[in-house]
Amino acid sequence: MASLVTQISSLATAIANYLRDSVLPRLVPSGGTTGQYLWKTADTDGALGWITPNTASGTITSVSANLAANVALSSANTWYNGPSVSLAAGTWLIIAELSQVRNATTAEVIYARLTNGTTHYASAQNYHPSASGAGTHSSMSAVVTLASTTTVTAQIATSAGSTSSLLLAAMTANGAGNNASSIVAIRLA
Repeated sequence: MASLVTQISSLATAIANYLRDSVLPRLVPSGGTTGQYLWKTADTDGALGWITPNTASGTITSVSANLAANVALSSANTWYNGPSVSLAAGTWLIIAELSQVRNATTAEVIYARLTNGTTHYASAQNYHPSASGAGTHSSMSAVVTLASTTTVTAQIATSAGSTSSLLLAAMTANGAGNNASSIVAIRLA
């Protein structure tokens, strides 16, 4: 008869072999390499496999533009062009920021939109109180799918046109260059 130590050793070996050969394959599929992830491959129980993560350093395509000079909003309810970008076919996230100031004491409503001239992708509206030197800021964003190269423009209009109402290229005080009105597009697909 084998000694107790031999019996325990044989039992431990049998359990280890059972775990390795019968249990572990049911928990974790064989194979895989360093850096791979375990991945659910189907909706059924136990459907697991190995996947290598995409480690390629992809590039982000973006296009941006800032307004080069102030634009006077001299006529009421007329759309004035702000910054614009030309975008290739694809899906884009477009974000536009327009800053406006009025150096007169007439209240007005400021309207803004993202457009290609036919399709309007986003819009915003602000009330400008009757206070000289006060301003508004319009933020717009849209996810747009384009079939061909298209120019998208951020536009602005006012309910009370006047040469004292301006779409700003740079802030009137404490500015840091022509970046008060801008448009940025990031390609998603």
